[in-house]
Amino acid sequence: MKTLPLFSPSDVPGLYDAFFADQDEFERLYTLYEKDDSIRKQRIKAVELFSLMMQERASTGRIYIQNVDHCNTHSPFDPVVAPVRQSNLCLEIALPTKPLDDVNDENGEIALCTLSAFNLGAIESLDELEELAVLAVRALDALLDYQDYPILAAKRGAMGRRTLGIGVINFAYYLAKHGKRYSDGSANNLTHKTFEAIQYYLLKASNELAIEQGRQCPWFNETHLCSGRAADRYL
Repeated sequence: MKTLPLFSPSDVPGLYDAFFADQDEFERLYTLYEKDDSIRKQRIKAVELFSLMMQERASTGRIYIQNVDHCNTHSPFDPVVAPVRQSNLCLEIALPTKPLDDVNDENGEIALCTLSAFNLGAIESLDELEELAVLAVRALDALLDYQDYPILAAKRGAMGRRTLGIGVINFAYYLAKHGKRYSDGSANNLTHKTFEAIQYYLLKASNELAIEQGRQCPWFNETHLCSGRAADRYL
């Protein structure tokens, strides 16, 4: 049965950072270190490692599984300078973070949930989303400036990236209303069209607001959009 070598990050330079920034480089380094007998490692069966993780998850509720490698290949952020390393407890956001040495650490970054949602059950046409997107973006963006930030690292992230989390509710009813099932693939096309429209109208509203206010996010240069790459993927 296949066994996996486990390393200490301090023994394998570059491996930890490559996991978030470059999967090809991660695989190259992992294979290199696996073959290097001078590097200490502990081998474990893959199924045993997964079982240990699931036991911890079931008994403590402390492990929430996130495919962070997929997040970084489908993220608007450049993983080399702004990698997504984790999410929040309910895994509803995927934003860059930086560790804090103390609560006043000026280099730390805490990701915040600034959230809203479209009620798809009340939507009759995707065209309705355009106006709703404008309202959602403007309301949440104003909230970023209005609210209090008890910790500097939280304010730095919010002001630097001005990220908004706008999702949906009533998705199951939305599918049922259109005669689609979640389980048999019949909802795939409707889901694609709906969330493509949501993403488009939200980006359009955000762009228009930036032009109107004559500013962009201070850390916009840490996104792929800064380089001109199309927003062609969902997270």
